[in-house]
Amino acid sequence: MNTIAIQRLPRFFTLALALALSIVVVVASLLMIPIVARADTAPPDPTNPASPPTVSADALPTTQIDGVAWGQVVVGDTVYVAGKFSTARPAGAAPGVSTVVRNNILAYNITTGALITTFHPSLNAQALGITASPDGSRIYVVGDFTSVDGAGYYRAAAFSTATGAIIPSFRPILESQGRAVVATNTAVYLGGTFSSVNSQPRGHVAKVNASNGSVVAWNPNADSTVEALALTPDGSRLIMGGRFQHVGAGSNYGLAAAATTTGAVLPWAANQKVRNAGTKASINSLYATNDRIYGSGYVFGTLADGNLEGIFSADPNTGNISWVEDCHGDTYSVYAVGDVVYGAGHPHYCGNIGGKLGGGLVTITGILGDSAFDNAIPRRRQGRVKHRGRQRIFFQHLVHDGGHRAIKGPLPGEKLVQNNAAGKNVAAAIHRNAEKLLR
Repeated sequence: MNTIAIQRLPRFFTLALALALSIVVVVASLLMIPIVARADTAPPDPTNPASPPTVSADALPTTQIDGVAWGQVVVGDTVYVAGKFSTARPAGAAPGVSTVVRNNILAYNITTGALITTFHPSLNAQALGITASPDGSRIYVVGDFTSVDGAGYYRAAAFSTATGAIIPSFRPILESQGRAVVATNTAVYLGGTFSSVNSQPRGHVAKVNASNGSVVAWNPNADSTVEALALTPDGSRLIMGGRFQHVGAGSNYGLAAAATTTGAVLPWAANQKVRNAGTKASINSLYATNDRIYGSGYVFGTLADGNLEGIFSADPNTGNISWVEDCHGDTYSVYAVGDVVYGAGHPHYCGNIGGKLGGGLVTITGILGDSAFDNAIPRRRQGRVKHRGRQRIFFQHLVHDGGHRAIKGPLPGEKLVQNNAAGKNVAAAIHRNAEKLLR
């Protein structure tokens, strides 16, 4: 199962909805009123049978929290949530009403949105990343916590999906924060700010045995934070994204690939085109399908720091870029369903690739190919639209459960609106072959 690692924002939100296979959601603390879900609210061409189905953006009732949800993963009918919060309450309940204690992790039913009362571990600090084993028997959580239910678990833990209980045999000790995690049935890959695991040197990424959390002799050795991880479809490579500029002895600016067996750093061509790293830029989300790796990023600095705030699509094994959606405005997550790729963030200018914003939607006439992206870079800082006031939507992440559902939410204290005066801060969907931007 895929996990999305994201740029951490210094804000607290309330969980409004998440229904997906691999999901991360941040929404505002507000009363969520149930709305009937609708599919394909804005299909690109409803008369064309080739138009792929897309989700609606209806809010649906879901367990609420008093903080922020950094990551979610679905196993069967259960959604597991990792974040920074201390209480949960039913959909529609006002703050402080019908609350129960839930410390930084919880679970709810994907169909009803109701809190699962039998799953209530207590983490003493925030959880930042979560994933499930491919067989669905476990979930893995990483973050800042150092105890679970009062026992020592240092920034990584595993839980049984059958019983909800902590798995005591899995107990790796991360020296510092864990931010990303992906797993096979036998191995767990961890990314973060740490420099050692189980007192053995590891440069921000590590591999441990799923059975007992012991460290594997595997160390690509990134020189800074690893924010996102994804396994290639054949399981031969681990793709890493983050703030690092070097992995191993070579230059790998924000993106790198390592052999899952040996840890050897492998060529991955995407990092020659997409260049986000350092203290002011990063690759913060990676998502793998059976034939692609999708990634997203943010830039707070200049072109010397990073060149992508949108989404890229690349070959899993070679890293050759298929296309780039280069709208301006940080993208926090990317998720693919069938022939549609969803991006969530706050795009506010797409003129550099022939697009426009209006009515809360993005319209694009062209997606950049590999060579075109090179030529677009010098123009990508032109025409930026600054945030105006506090009335804006902040789409953090989109999700999918096999139906046609998505999420939306404003920042704390802001109004829930479809779009603002600048027509920005929206979510978008792209055809996986980059034929058009769908919504």
